[in-house]
Amino acid sequence: MHLGLFFKLCSVLILAGYSNGARPEHDRHPNRHGDRPEKRTDRKVKRTDRKEIPDQPNEVDTEEPNFVPTLDSCVGGNACSGTDGDIGVFSCIGASACTNATGITTNLRTCVGRDACSNINNTRIDAGSCVGESSCTESKNSEFSSKSCGGEDSCSNSNNLRINENSCRGSGACQDTNNLDVGMLSCLGYDACLWMSGTVVDNGSCHGEESCDYSVDSTIDKDSCMSYASCYDSTDMVVGYRSCHGYYSCGSATDSAIGKDSCLSVEACYNLDETTVGDHSCIGDESCSYAAGSTIGDSSCLDNESCHAVTALNIGRFSCIGTEACAYGYVSSIGSESCIGDNDSCGDISNSTVKFRSCVGDTVCQNMVDSTVKNDSCRGFKSCRSVENSVIGQGSCVGDGACEELLNVTVGLNSCNCEGCCNCTDVVIPPNSCNGLVDTNCAFCE
Repeated sequence: MHLGLFFKLCSVLILAGYSNGARPEHDRHPNRHGDRPEKRTDRKVKRTDRKEIPDQPNEVDTEEPNFVPTLDSCVGGNACSGTDGDIGVFSCIGASACTNATGITTNLRTCVGRDACSNINNTRIDAGSCVGESSCTESKNSEFSSKSCGGEDSCSNSNNLRINENSCRGSGACQDTNNLDVGMLSCLGYDACLWMSGTVVDNGSCHGEESCDYSVDSTIDKDSCMSYASCYDSTDMVVGYRSCHGYYSCGSATDSAIGKDSCLSVEACYNLDETTVGDHSCIGDESCSYAAGSTIGDSSCLDNESCHAVTALNIGRFSCIGTEACAYGYVSSIGSESCIGDNDSCGDISNSTVKFRSCVGDTVCQNMVDSTVKNDSCRGFKSCRSVENSVIGQGSCVGDGACEELLNVTVGLNSCNCEGCCNCTDVVIPPNSCNGLVDTNCAFCE
C-alpha cells in the first residue's frame, strides 16, 4: 500500500515539472518532412575581382635554396643579401658586403667591408678577397682568388674579371675594367690596372701607382711593368718577361712587342708605335722612347737615349750601344755589332745602310745621309762623320776622323785606313789606297 502511494506521488511531480518550463526533447530536423525555409536574400555577392591562384604542382619542390651559407658567414647587416651559391667560412663580413651577387662561391675571409662585392655576377671569390669598401661593386662574370681586390673601389664596376691570389690591391686597383685576367701578385698600387680592357696580366706584374691603367688588348708577361705609369695607356701590346721597369717605361705604347728583360729605365720604350724590341734591349733612360715602325734586335740600344725617336730603323743584334747611339735615326738599316760608341754614334742617320761590325767609336757615322757602309768599316773617333751620298767599301775608313765629311765619294776595299786622311769630295778612291797617309785633299788617290 505504501509502495503504490509512492508511485502515484512520483507521477504527479513529473507532470508538474513539464508544466513549469522544463525543456522537452525536440526533433533535430523539424522541417525534414515539411517545406524548406526561404533562401536568404541579404547574403554578400561573390567577388569577381579576386586574383586567380595558379595551379600548384603536386610534386615536392626540389630546387636548391637561393643562398646556402656555411659556418660563420654573412656577418653584418645584409652582408650577403641577394646571393646565389655557396659562401665559405668567415665570408661576407660587413654591411651589404656581397649584396646582389649571383652564382658566387667564396671561401675564407672574403667580401670583408661595406659593399665589398655588391652587384657582382657569376663570381667565384677565394679566401681573403674583396677587402675594402665597395672594392668589387658591380663586377660581373668574375673570379677572385685569395687576398684579392683589397682597397676602396679596387674592383668596382668591372666585367668579366678574373683575379688570382694577392692581386688588385690598392684603391681603384682594378676598377672599371673589362675582360681582364690578372695573375698572382699583380695590379698592386693606386689605380694600378684602372680602366684596363681585354688584357692578360701574368704573375707579379703591374706594380706601382697607375702602372698599367688604361691598357687595352695587351698581354703582359711575368714581373713586368714595374713602376709608376710604366705601362699605362698602352694598346695592342705584348710585354715580355721582366720588362718595362722604370718610371713611364713602355707608357703610351701602341701596336708593339717587347722581349724579355727589355725597356729597363726611366721612359725606356715610352710611346712606342709599331715597333718590335728584342730581348735585353732598350736599357737606359729614354732609350727607344718615341720609336716608330722600327725593329730592334737583341741586346741593342743600350745606354741613355740610345735609339731615341727613331723611325723605320732596322737594328741588328748588339748594336746602337752608347749614349744617344742611333738617336733620331730615320729609314735606315744597321747590322749587328754596329754603331757602338758614345756621343751620338750613328745619330741622325738617314736613308743609309750600315753593315756588320761597322761604325764603331765615339761620334762615329753621325749625320750620315744617303750612304752605305760595308762590313768592318768606319772604325774610330768621328770616322765617317757627316758622310753624304757616299759608299764606303769593306774594311775601309779605319782611324780617327779617317773619312770625316765625305760628299759624293766612293771608297774602295781596304782604303783610307789612316787618321784624317780621306776628307774628300766628288772622288773615287781605289781599293787598297790611301792607307797610312795623312792628307785631307785626296788628290793623289784619284
